Amino acid sequence: NGYELNINFDAANITESAKFNGSGAGTNNYMADRMRLQKSYGLDNPQTYFEMEKPDFEKKVADLKGDLSSLLDKAEELDSTFIANEKMSSEQLISYLTGSYDMQHAILAPIAKGKPSPKFSYPDVNGKVVSLDDLKGNYVYIDIWATWCTPCLNEIPYLKEIEKEYHDKNIKFVSLSIDKQEVKDKWKQMVVEKELSGIQIMADNNFESEFIQAYGINAIPRFILIDPNGNIVSNNAPRPSDPALKELFTELNI
Repeated sequence: NGYELNINFDAANITESAKFNGSGAGTNNYMADRMRLQKSYGLDNPQTYFEMEKPDFEKKVADLKGDLSSLLDKAEELDSTFIANEKMSSEQLISYLTGSYDMQHAILAPIAKGKPSPKFSYPDVNGKVVSLDDLKGNYVYIDIWATWCTPCLNEIPYLKEIEKEYHDKNIKFVSLSIDKQEVKDKWKQMVVEKELSGIQIMADNNFESEFIQAYGINAIPRFILIDPNGNIVSNNAPRPSDPALKELFTELNI
């Protein structure tokens, strides 16, 4: 096709080490550098931007804007159309962040890391009311799920393994169903049939339940980690199937 492009990389870390040479290398090197830059700025999780207070947010966005511009200016062998498109892409990214901040910050700031968690008080499968306050003194890993949610059900085997591995540690596992009240019996039946362990409770008004609304949850599964003092460690914790969950537990000495 008239192109001769070579790539050199460390097999253990392709994304961070990729370097191109040959025809078309300029564009590919720039794109690899931009990907690395965006990752270094945490753009794989924009939520962290919206949790910041405004002065910190504005500084980080200004730094990002400057670094994106500098990266493009220093890049070699880029044609004018590509450069124009990249400038537009950067402008759209900055516009998205600044335009979304006020609304997203209002939602996320109250549930940012370190803030006191919203409370819950819901009945378990036997009708006993369990509250978040009852669990103080322990880390609490909360699984927000429903019987109709296939991705939620797919996490169950992994959650069981995690619960088994950490059963004697300073952590409680809570599975909070947001099924509708009219299918409560189906929920109870699934708890029995799938031999679900941990603390099994059911919210009072599915997605409209106060605890669910407080965390801005509109999709499940969702996992939340709370510390022994009732403060938020993560309002969107790794799933049981994600190795990052055990890494987080290790960091916390759980």
